[in-house]
Amino acid sequence: MGTAVEAMSKLLEDEHATEVMVDGPERVYIEMWGKLEETDICFADEQAVVDWANGLLTRHGWPPAGEGRPWAEGRLEDGSRMLVVLPPVAVQGPSVIIRKFLSPEMTFDQLLKYGSIDQTMLDFFRVVMQARLNVVVAGGTASGKTTLTNMLTELMPDGERLIAVERTNELHLRQERVVYLEAEAARAIGGDDVEMSTLLQIASRMRPDRIVVGELVGGEVLEMLRLMNTGHEGILTTIHAKSPRDALARIEKMATMAEPSLTLPAIRAEIAEALDLIVQVNRLEDGVRRVVSIVEVQGLRGDHIQLQDLFTWEKMKVMDDGHRFIGHFRPTHVPPSFAPTLAAAGLVFPEGMFF
Repeated sequence: MGTAVEAMSKLLEDEHATEVMVDGPERVYIEMWGKLEETDICFADEQAVVDWANGLLTRHGWPPAGEGRPWAEGRLEDGSRMLVVLPPVAVQGPSVIIRKFLSPEMTFDQLLKYGSIDQTMLDFFRVVMQARLNVVVAGGTASGKTTLTNMLTELMPDGERLIAVERTNELHLRQERVVYLEAEAARAIGGDDVEMSTLLQIASRMRPDRIVVGELVGGEVLEMLRLMNTGHEGILTTIHAKSPRDALARIEKMATMAEPSLTLPAIRAEIAEALDLIVQVNRLEDGVRRVVSIVEVQGLRGDHIQLQDLFTWEKMKVMDDGHRFIGHFRPTHVPPSFAPTLAAAGLVFPEGMFF
């Protein structure tokens, strides 16, 4: 077992690895550059996998999985998230996944080099983050939502006080004045989770210049919309969604489940008033995480929320190796409706950006 443990430690230290998965003693996988690869690491047996996984959890202050507790979650010292699932829930044996926290040293220059964004998008984000617009970053699992959110805070004005509210702490914001609130923190000492909506209420009373909300998954969406519509500007959040329209549908559903008495037109009115932009991030088939669209929320038209694409990414061809796409980011020739308002406040987009 010692050899397997040492090998796993090296995997976790590999800066190029984004996820590590153990699906039994002889099936250890690693995600590198967006692709899943099998390793030659083998544990002695299933119990060795359990002992290694629980050892990591307890060493970092989290309860282990075991009898009466077939799964357990925790956060490692570097911010990586860990999930352990045991039989009988995991039918074929213990399964462990560690989603590594990407280095805070990731830079916009690197995103430009990887093709995740282009210079026009970066210039757009600079103005938007200064303008205190309310922005949703949408995307699928491991699409880069949290990484982009972390980096966007770097473009906010220096000296602002940020309150980060999350279910589990994954954000590592780049401002100096940051307070982190975590809903699941009490679980590590055997307590109950705190409601995200409660933390948002607390955050609003902590003199925030901005509030950054971790991934939306439930009733907290109503409290967030309320804050956006009562003077808390520049809120930044993420949501699991495959498209901007899907993001709106998920927000509507969460709000409806949280408060069934609210009508759909009332919910849509709240959303349309609160949100300014949706940034869609996808991990494409070539493994590269890209911003594939930036969409303005323009308000209601009848009973429906009007969206307008500002930028989209278009795939042009596949490289000769067959593993990487060539494409470009394209403005849609429609400037955002809020551009004149920002210009009046001295925040001007570069000339010709949208054409």
